Amino acid sequence: MPDVDDLYDWELFARRTTPAPPVHGRGGVGAAILAAALWAIDDVVLGEKQRTPVIAEMDAPGADPDARVIVHLVPGMPQRSIAVVREPRRLA
Repeated sequence: MPDVDDLYDWELFARRTTPAPPVHGRGGVGAAILAAALWAIDDVVLGEKQRTPVIAEMDAPGADPDARVIVHLVPGMPQRSIAVVREPRRLA
């Protein structure tokens, strides 16, 4: 009967059963430090940017004219709070 070592290729077995090293995400700590450094010197490298805020006027949201129930809550005075229930609109 042949010896067990003669029947198996133990080096191939070791390569197949050894777990692969873990693959980490892109970059890691080094990339985070580089990103923070580039963000910090952004104005020096790229020059001062014009940062003009965009202001747009909007109408204050009101009650939906098609809402069946409208609730007016008065904080701290629940007896003054009311709910208005309307009939549904009929389509013409």
